[in-house]
Amino acid sequence: MADGGSEPRRDGAPTTGAASSTPAPGTGTAAGRKIARRPWRRLRRWGKGDKATVAAEVPGAIVSVEVKENQHVDKGDVLFRIDDRRYRIALAAAEANVASVRDQIAAQKAAYRERQMELARARTDAAFARSEFDRYSKLVSTSAVSRSSYDTARHTLDAAEQTIHVIEQQIAGARAALAGDPDIDVGHHPSYLAAEAARDRAAYDLGKTVVRAPIAGIAANTPEQGEQVTGSDAFVNPVMAVIADSGLWIEANFKETDLTHVRPGQPATISVDAFPADDWHGEVQSIGPATGAEFSVIPLQNATGNWVKVVQRVPLRIAVDATPGGPPLRIGMSTAVEIDTGHSRAALPDFLGPVLGPVLAWLGIEPAPAHAATKP
Repeated sequence: MADGGSEPRRDGAPTTGAASSTPAPGTGTAAGRKIARRPWRRLRRWGKGDKATVAAEVPGAIVSVEVKENQHVDKGDVLFRIDDRRYRIALAAAEANVASVRDQIAAQKAAYRERQMELARARTDAAFARSEFDRYSKLVSTSAVSRSSYDTARHTLDAAEQTIHVIEQQIAGARAALAGDPDIDVGHHPSYLAAEAARDRAAYDLGKTVVRAPIAGIAANTPEQGEQVTGSDAFVNPVMAVIADSGLWIEANFKETDLTHVRPGQPATISVDAFPADDWHGEVQSIGPATGAEFSVIPLQNATGNWVKVVQRVPLRIAVDATPGGPPLRIGMSTAVEIDTGHSRAALPDFLGPVLGPVLAWLGIEPAPAHAATKP
């Protein structure tokens, strides 16, 4: 924020950065009492307003720009469009993958049922091989069958039992492929959910090829058609900006010694250097929780003992009342702010008035006259 230190007054007389010799509007008498108020007047940058930096979330070439520089836009209006052909192709591929995964899950369910039937057949074969082996075991002792026939029956039984174990392992694998539930709904299968997520991401990227205004305001730094944009953070590769033209406020950094009687809700009068014939009204909306130095990259460290006291500044947020049909205010304009604290000053004795009066006037302080009655 620019702090001019001293600010030229509108009547041509110099004023200091401490106060203004011009009283705030409304200063006068009330019930026979002079209301001596101390309005502070400072040179400040035209406060603040919503400023949205617009960046492309997806890379590509800009195929059309829908707004012009300094054009008013509403929230949601299209600012520019990015070539979307690759993103349409990606979305089509993602949708095809969703259908493919659905078919794969159906095939895995069918394979699981097939393995179940193979297991039943293998158990039947094993039971038959067991009965054959038992019969050959009785006959071989009487030499009714050859030893070779007995060995063949035993081998058949062992093979049938091993087949059962193999099929059981295949069934376990098929069950794991179905997330442990052979009757799982397709929409709940992890592979299907992943495919849907990829499709949603592709649809999201396609939607981001149309860049819209995040807030209502004035379009600034508009891009050119054919410009290549990279999908990244707005602070790294901004494309344009939208500056709010309503709901503006002033961030005034007053000295801590000036804030003795400043409170939220107090009225303020604002003048803008660009429009010297007009005044705006507002009120103190809030007082900052800390001085500006506390938010600096390298804050002051006063523990060394080698410390020089410097008056700190505290940011105030001053809301500006909208003036229908008034001049267009812009963020960054220089302003002067007067805050009416409503604080009454002690009257000066008559013999000090001629001596200190010019000095106080030069400092921008308007003392109450000696005959003014104080508020009971």
